[in-house]
Amino acid sequence: MLYFLFFVDSVKSNSIRMKFFLSSLFCFMVCSAVCAQQNIRGAWTFKQDSITHLVLVTPAYYSYSVFAPHGFIHTEGGAWRGFSGTNAVETVTEFNSSDITRVREKLTDSSFFSRFHHGLNNAVPAGQWQRNTAADAAVDAVWRISGRVQEGDMKSIPEGARKTIKLLAGGWFHWAAINTATGEFFGTGGGRFSYVPGSYTEQIDFFSRDNSRVGLSLQFSDQIANGKWDHQGKSTKGDPIHEIWTRED
Repeated sequence: MLYFLFFVDSVKSNSIRMKFFLSSLFCFMVCSAVCAQQNIRGAWTFKQDSITHLVLVTPAYYSYSVFAPHGFIHTEGGAWRGFSGTNAVETVTEFNSSDITRVREKLTDSSFFSRFHHGLNNAVPAGQWQRNTAADAAVDAVWRISGRVQEGDMKSIPEGARKTIKLLAGGWFHWAAINTATGEFFGTGGGRFSYVPGSYTEQIDFFSRDNSRVGLSLQFSDQIANGKWDHQGKSTKGDPIHEIWTRED
C-alpha cells in the first residue's frame, strides 16, 4: 500500500515537473521570439557616399528605401514574422517600386537583414546597418489612411488593395501609395520626424513625386484615440490637410 502511494506520488511529481518543464520551455520560446523581434524593430540606416539606405521595422511590417540628395531611387516593403527560438524571418512583399513582379513574393531568410544583405545593386555590406537611437514614440506603428477632409467634409477611405500606408519607427517615417492586388506603385516619401502628444513634425528627406520638396518641414496638430490618428496641418504644396490614419498592427 505504501509502495502504491509512493508510486502515485512519484507519478504526480513527475507530471508536475513535466508541466513545469513544458511551461518553462513555452515561455522561453515565446520570450526568444519576442526578444528577437524587439531586437530588429526600429529604424536602420546605411550611408555610402551620398546614398542612404533606410529600413523601418514595426511589429508586423517593414519597408526598405534608397534615396540620395539628387532624388528617390527605390523602395519596397511588406509583412514579416519571426520564428520561435531563431533569428529566421519570413517576409511577404506588398510593394516594390523597381520590380512589380516581386509583389506577393514570399521569402524565408536566416536573419532579417539577410533580406537586405546586398541592398540594391550589392551596395550594403553585411553588418553595416546602424540603428537609430531615437526613443520610442506613441506613433511608432504602421498606419493606413482611412479618412480625409474634402470640400469641408471628412470622407472615409475604405480598406482595400489600393491604399496609402505610413510606417513610423526609430525617429523615421515612410509612406507609400500602393495596390497590393495589381502591384502598382503610385508614390512614396519619408524622412525624420519628431513627436510629442499634440504635435507631430515631419522633415522630408525623400519624395518620389517632386524632389524639390526635400528639406521641407511639415508640422501637424494631432490626437490619437482608439487606434485612430487624427492630424491637421499643411501639405508639401502648402494646402491645408486634415487626415485620419488607422493603426494596422
